[in-house]
Amino acid sequence: MVFEICGGWWSAMSGAISIPFGFIALFAEGNPRTYFAALAFIALWVFAIGVVRKNYKILVIQKPERTRALLTKMVDSIRSEKPIRTGSVANDYWRSMQPADPIGALIKFSDEIQSEDDLKWLCGEFIKLGYVSPFKPFEPQLGKDVAWLPILKEARLNQHEIKDQGRLLQFLALTWTGKEMWKQGQARVTANPTLENETVSVRNE
Repeated sequence: MVFEICGGWWSAMSGAISIPFGFIALFAEGNPRTYFAALAFIALWVFAIGVVRKNYKILVIQKPERTRALLTKMVDSIRSEKPIRTGSVANDYWRSMQPADPIGALIKFSDEIQSEDDLKWLCGEFIKLGYVSPFKPFEPQLGKDVAWLPILKEARLNQHEIKDQGRLLQFLALTWTGKEMWKQGQARVTANPTLENETVSVRNE
């Protein structure tokens, strides 16, 4: 990246900009130092604009590609998980027909998620693909605007791997450093029948 920016900057300063200023300094009236000072000032701005354009390209063009590649990695990870057998053919069949839970993959690859916006995009894509909504069951207790990325990263370091919403619920209530927030939210839900009726049951797998 540095080479690309400096290469374009060097080309501009050694030709299109420096040559006209050189002629002005040689043949025009006035102090040549003033013209070369102006040339140096323009050089600084050309370099700064090059850096901004390159950063924009990285953030706007390459970032969606990286996020989509991460989504593909998560989907592959979910597909590679072996289903848990309960010993009951009917129960195992019923469980196999339920939408897949992406919580485990979101936690597993949380260190590769760069922002809350990226996390929201990933969750939206999972829902479009037919997966369960990752955080909807926890909205009555934590609200819709809670920052989930720090929670996922903390859950990533939990002693026991968290692979589904049921285990995430246990983490939030018992281990999470913000568990007091969860307890307050749960008390609010219990005291408000309307919120309690809106609560979506968490799948225990």
